[in-house]
Order: sequence, then structure tokens, then C-alpha cells
Amino acid sequence: MSDQRAERRRRILDATAELLTGTPVTRLSIGDIGRAVGLATSNVLRYFESREAVLLDLLDEQQSGWADSVDARIEPSEATLPSRAAELARVIATSLDERPVLRELLAARDAVLERDVSVHVLLRHRYAAADVEESLVPVVRRLLPELDPHRAHRLVVSALLLVPAVQPLAHPSRSLLAVFEADPQLAREQRGFAESLARLLEPLALGLVRGD
Repeated sequence: MSDQRAERRRRILDATAELLTGTPVTRLSIGDIGRAVGLATSNVLRYFESREAVLLDLLDEQQSGWADSVDARIEPSEATLPSRAAELARVIATSLDERPVLRELLAARDAVLERDVSVHVLLRHRYAAADVEESLVPVVRRLLPELDPHRAHRLVVSALLLVPAVQPLAHPSRSLLAVFEADPQLAREQRGFAESLARLLEPLALGLVRGD
């Protein structure tokens, strides 16, 4: 790939990430991306075959950065098993909470991004995703050595699969916000993304260690 082509692809991915900080995946068009980088839609399609291809490449980058962040935060510990499981759940949930673009892309992956793309693009994405998952297996086992590699992999995959279910908690709908305003007690019972995901991951981690 020429330097110019690589630089243009980089600009497109960076602009897409910026757009996703304020625009849901479902409302983002290839035209929006083109306007953000000063290119006609046809020119954007010279570098990526479709909007979905842009978003899948961005997802691959975002997941890789997230894995690096988790790796940097996890250290071996002599704490009790429940404490280590809670810490692992907290690190994973917090690191995902800090990456709204990654959460947005993960929430849309199955239903939106992996449809209407070529086998080549989808294979590349799946291989990249698998590499990220495998890279986190020894990281998870650093804190939970009781987990064999297979179960550690299941925990990583489960964390990513839970994101679409928990993601709406990060952005309550207008209707739900109105409900909270009408009944503050319901608002007090509402938990954010990180806390909700950690509450799901902690017992899952413990169950996998214990063979449940």
C-alpha cells in the first residue's frame, strides 16, 4: 500500500471515529464520512468497499487498543478469588466504559456491520477479532490463573457479547429519562454501563473458575 493511500485511509478512519462520538452507527452514512474528510462518496469507496467496511476496520483498531489497555491495568495478585474476580470485572467494564466508539461499534456489529460486506472484509475482521480475544487470554489468567485457557477465552468473548445488552444504559432514551424525572426512585435504581457490566462479569468469572 502506498504512503498516500495509507494516509488517506487513516484520515477516513480518524474522521469516522470522530463522527461516532456524536452520531449513532445507524445514522452514519458513507456521505457523512466523505464530507468529514473532504471527499466525494465515490472517492471514499476507492479506499473502502462500503460504509460497513470502514466501520469494521475501525472496530478492529478500537478492539486492539482496548486489549492493550486491559493488559496495562492487570497485575498478578495474591488477593482472594472473589476479590480477583471482582477486580477483573471492574477493569474490563471500566476500560470499555472509557471507549464509547468501541461500545457503539460492538453494539452494532452483529445486526449492522457484518451484513452486506464481502467475504474478504468479513474474514479480515473475524481474524483480527480472534487475535484480540486470544491476546487477552494470558492477561485474564494473570489475575485468575485458576482459569484454563479455554475458559479464559470464554470470559473475554462473553464480555464483548454483553456490550450490546448493556450499551443502552450509557445512553438512556428520552422516554426513559422522562420516566426517571417522573419517578426519581427509578432513577436511583438505574446503574451505568461500567457498574452493570461488572455486575454481570464478576459472577461469570467465578462460575467459570468453579466449573459452572
